Amino acid sequence: MMKYDFLFKRGRIVDPANNRDFVGNVDIKGDKVAEVAKEVYSYLAEQVIDISGKVIIPGIIDTHCHIAQPEGKGAGPEFDTCKQILGI
Repeated sequence: MMKYDFLFKRGRIVDPANNRDFVGNVDIKGDKVAEVAKEVYSYLAEQVIDISGKVIIPGIIDTHCHIAQPEGKGAGPEFDTCKQILGI
C-alpha cells in the first residue's frame, strides 16, 4: 500500500498561516493534507500530479475573487474579471 493517495509536485506552495511560500510538494492521504515539503519521493504516492507553474494553497478548498464592476460601463456577462486576473 502507498503512503499517500496523491502527490502534487513542483507547485508554488503558498501557506500564509505558516508563513511559507516556496516551490515544493503537497501530499494527500484520504481527505487530509498529510505533508507539505520541498522534496517528497514520488514512489510514495498512488498518483503523482505535476503542477509546475501553478499555485497550491494547502487546506484551502475553493479560492475565488470578488471584483466590483464600474457602474454604467456596460460590462456584461462576457466581461469576466476573475478569469482575466487568474489568466484562465
